[in-house]
Amino acid sequence: MKKMLIVDDVNDLRIGLVDIFNNEGFEVYEAENGNEAMKIIDSTAIDILVTDILMPEMDGIELTKAAKQKLPNLRTIAISGGGRQLKSSQDIDYLKQSKTLAGVDEILKKPFQPTEIIQLVKNLSD
Repeated sequence: MKKMLIVDDVNDLRIGLVDIFNNEGFEVYEAENGNEAMKIIDSTAIDILVTDILMPEMDGIELTKAAKQKLPNLRTIAISGGGRQLKSSQDIDYLKQSKTLAGVDEILKKPFQPTEIIQLVKNLSD
């Protein structure tokens, strides 16, 4: 059974994703921020990390970098609905940049349909 960690500071979204992936047959862990997530990663070999980018304490980019140092084969999906969008050459779209900055495998903009994230996870876990 694949182990998944879902990290998001929005409780309803996080709980909804936990329910979805429990029903898909994953062993699912959850955390509301990067610091909580790292405690789980320190004690559990996670296969897939789904993380929000913009969170208090430790953002998703920092979390992904730290997690991949501990688990080099970790597959990752970054999700985000907010943050800066490209309006000028100095603005950064953090969701798109997460692939370059943290080596994220896939990105998904909120809001998304459950089928979209299920398909991304299935693609990564094959």
